[in-house]
Amino acid sequence: MSNVGSFVTYRALYDRLRSEGFIAGTGEDGYRANVRSAIKRIRNKFRSCDPAFDEIKNYTSFGYCWRKPF
Repeated sequence: MSNVGSFVTYRALYDRLRSEGFIAGTGEDGYRANVRSAIKRIRNKFRSCDPAFDEIKNYTSFGYCWRKPF
């Protein structure tokens, strides 16, 4: 949430989840599946409180963004 309105790359998110440079998954971009799973779990936690939750946006093959308020 510290970057509201700005997209953050999959790698930057994964570095925050694990540690900088941590390697996991298959191939050079294997960490992306781990990031997608983490974001899915976060979205589901918010949706359990608010079924209309839609604040996390995805930019395919790049990363995620917390939507700016109106």
